[in-house]
Amino acid sequence: MISDIIKQVLQTGYLSVTTEHKLRLMFENCSTLEELDALSELQAAILSGQVTRDLCVTAYEGRSVSVE
Repeated sequence: MISDIIKQVLQTGYLSVTTEHKLRLMFENCSTLEELDALSELQAAILSGQVTRDLCVTAYEGRSVSVE
């Protein structure tokens, strides 16, 4: 599931705050080697500019979500 979400982000070239938050919650509960590899690929794509992150600071489910 995590890998599928990351594939979609890589295809669209955009990572929303909502999707980023969802991925963080999913990684808290489960992290396989495949999922960690997918996360590394996503991080590299963000650093290279292939994927753009939503830079808005948003309140999500009563918690503040900030983008580092």
